[in-house]
Amino acid sequence: MAITLDGGINTVLFNLYLLRLGYGPDLVGAVNSVGMGVFAIACIPVGRLCERYSLLPIMRVGMVLIFIGSLFVPLVGWLPPTTHTAVLVMSAIISNLGFAAYFVAGAPYLGALSTIQQRTSIFSMQSATFAVFGFAGSLIGGNLPGLLANMGIGDINQPLPYQWTLWLVPIFLLVSLYLVSLMRDVNTNDNAILLDDDASSADLSSTEPSKLNGLKQPAQAAFLLLAFFGLLRFLQVGGVASMQTFFNVYMDRELHVSTATIGNIQALAKLLGVPAAFAIPWFTHKLGSAGTVILALCVAALGMLPMAWIPIWWVAATGYIFVWLTTPARYAAFMVFIMSSTPSSQHGTLNGSQEGLAGLSFAVVALLGGYMIQSLGYSLLFTLSASSMLLGAGLLALYVWRGHKT
Repeated sequence: MAITLDGGINTVLFNLYLLRLGYGPDLVGAVNSVGMGVFAIACIPVGRLCERYSLLPIMRVGMVLIFIGSLFVPLVGWLPPTTHTAVLVMSAIISNLGFAAYFVAGAPYLGALSTIQQRTSIFSMQSATFAVFGFAGSLIGGNLPGLLANMGIGDINQPLPYQWTLWLVPIFLLVSLYLVSLMRDVNTNDNAILLDDDASSADLSSTEPSKLNGLKQPAQAAFLLLAFFGLLRFLQVGGVASMQTFFNVYMDRELHVSTATIGNIQALAKLLGVPAAFAIPWFTHKLGSAGTVILALCVAALGMLPMAWIPIWWVAATGYIFVWLTTPARYAAFMVFIMSSTPSSQHGTLNGSQEGLAGLSFAVVALLGGYMIQSLGYSLLFTLSASSMLLGAGLLALYVWRGHKT
């Protein structure tokens, strides 16, 4: 998954491929927005299905849909131009339905395989693994089109080298399909609230959300807690969404950076994310899970702000690296934080709402960002995205401070 769709080949090349097909940032944003909108809508019902049925079959169905959706992207180049938009939208819909199933079930599945004492290290290892293979995928995506062009397979400014490279995505996903078929099912029916020392002392998690929020009705308190966590995730993802959707478009169209350089920058960001991911247990031990999230968001936002106003390629590269350097720590620490605050029986709904609001954040940024770039340029988009991360950090800090006072 990481070497292809979640940080690898497709992340580097998909938007550049659309540009080479003759489309602009508005269509790039629209296609990405449709996909993430479908993802957002599907996540909550998938979360309910995860609680009703076993997690593993849902993950397997998700992987099949992702594989099918990935086939249409390189196929577009061989179809009449009048069909491109429809096929790209269909691919985005199918793939993101699969992503919703796979990722919503994935975190509770991983949580059910681990004890609470293991969970920070488990998510740390997962983030490091994604970073390593995302590094490999970014190198492939950034450099293979140029190599193919040098071999006479199209021109680097034409779709063909990108198209042939994107065929690697469904090929690698066949391996993912096989690996998911080897997984064993897990039991998630315990109703205990999982609470570790880190969460209870530094993060203010509580086995009684109603006391934490000063409410009399536990159900109402639990709902408000889930809504608050969802808002935090929505704001956190705002910065990541603008970088993942428009960084390569900005570098290609605005700063005229080569595809190989774009891929190498993204690869370097993933590589630096590996030691950052392995450092997660140390940071959570020193700062708590919430403190780690706050630090990661502030570093990412402050690294991103200069690229909003200084149109130099290395400034943009630094901003991208800051965002992706901190993403593994932010994601892993936040997942540990929220899972330790809720009973395991609710983790399907929890993760469904989390992934859904993350998808909604991606969809909003992709849709509005594409049109914002056309009329106002990139500066406002990147500034608002960084501000979104800082607001998320501030709200989480306020939540922790209020809990300590209580």
